[in-house]
Amino acid sequence: EEDSIGTLVEINGSDFIRQEPVACPVGTTFSVRNLFFNVPARRKFLKSDQTEFSKIIEEFQRVALSNPGVSMNLAHNGKDIYMLPPSNLKQRITGVFGKAIDQELIPLKIDTSVVQIEGYIGKPEFARKSNSHNFFFVNNRFFKHQYYFRTMMQAYGNLINAESKPVFFVYFTIPPASIDVNIHPTKTEIKFENEQIIFRYLNSAVKESLGKSNMIPSIDFDSNPFIDLPPVPKNYQGNTPEIKINPDYNPFKTTTTEKRPVSFESRLSDLKNQIHQPEIPNRREEQAFLEIGTAEKHDFPNTFLQIKGKYILTTFKSGLIYIDQRRAHKRILFEEFLVQHKNRSVVTEKIAFPETVTVSTEEFPLLTDLLPVLTQFGFDIGEFGKNAIIIHGIPAGLNSFSGKEFVQEFLHSFRENHASLTDLSNEMMAGFLADASCIKYGKVLAREEMQYIFDKLFACSQPSYTHSGKQVFVIVPTEEIDKQFR
Repeated sequence: EEDSIGTLVEINGSDFIRQEPVACPVGTTFSVRNLFFNVPARRKFLKSDQTEFSKIIEEFQRVALSNPGVSMNLAHNGKDIYMLPPSNLKQRITGVFGKAIDQELIPLKIDTSVVQIEGYIGKPEFARKSNSHNFFFVNNRFFKHQYYFRTMMQAYGNLINAESKPVFFVYFTIPPASIDVNIHPTKTEIKFENEQIIFRYLNSAVKESLGKSNMIPSIDFDSNPFIDLPPVPKNYQGNTPEIKINPDYNPFKTTTTEKRPVSFESRLSDLKNQIHQPEIPNRREEQAFLEIGTAEKHDFPNTFLQIKGKYILTTFKSGLIYIDQRRAHKRILFEEFLVQHKNRSVVTEKIAFPETVTVSTEEFPLLTDLLPVLTQFGFDIGEFGKNAIIIHGIPAGLNSFSGKEFVQEFLHSFRENHASLTDLSNEMMAGFLADASCIKYGKVLAREEMQYIFDKLFACSQPSYTHSGKQVFVIVPTEEIDKQFR
């Protein structure tokens, strides 16, 4: 800082090129160009520019969140992506992920002799499908920890569904001697000396923060525990309570007593413990296809039962069919998207009120690259300002469409499958769209909707499995049911 001039050093492919004085501001500037130009094996496995840039943003976010007091800027192709001034932690989080996240955050803090834990966690209703908003830091150093991640999931319990992940920015302060940072080459995994104790502290801190924010029921120990009792009249003499016993009672004597009615639920629970689900071979599926395929219109079932908002139960000639409603709809949409795209018969339905969706800075470059592909499959969609898109139209047949949920599901499915734009096939794209737009578990279906899913599913070319290979339905033949009553 006290020097009047700086120094320029240039290196090319590990070869020293030059070193000379140069006028420059206080600090150090690194400029790296043509990375891996002389390492063809490494360059070969690089993904698309946008995918690699999203990785750069991911690393930038980790450094920015661990150093909120440091000014940090990120530019890409001459365009400012981040301009983060020095700030406190919450301001840095909103600077990285947008102002909308401010309403999602709940403060987290616990101070013990072993570890100090602080930061912010997200409200349950803002849980996301991806891990893009999950951050652990220890002594201002980013790390990953599957055990503590499960701790976060357990602390939220039933407040979020199993497919979602809570938002959290958790900072641990701990003596450096009690952690080991050298258990993984990338230094992103850390071993804690008091792992079990910290687990309990973290679990307790998350539950306390959720309770204070009225996210979970809590007991108010500060309320008055006394109960108002009526005054006792003067000269009142209470009677001593008496215990009545039967000296002739014999607990081992069998007597005929009146039978209490057993509830249907308890009887059903007992039966479930006795009956196990039989393994269904493929020949039963083939038999079902033959029977359903050759049945007349009046032979199709008209009675359906939905179980726990997840399964559709119906009958056919040889037994019962349990259909996974989400997987069935996923298979239906997958084949419809493929056929429409192949035949170029895509129909777009205009939305009465166009929907604007804001995504994270990390996700936006990928989404913008996917917009032309989404257009080919029937979406009328385009950019709408910084990190936002606007949806004017959707493919025909997508009922109860939610733009925000669709975009989150679509990007999550795309990234979870490690897809790249260069290798994106029509089948992959149809699969991602089906994952994002199919009905969710918990949706209550009318009889007509269940009939629609049944009819459409068995009109598919491959109704047994989803495009990712998961089983869609299970058949229980009548003879298996008969065995349980013998």
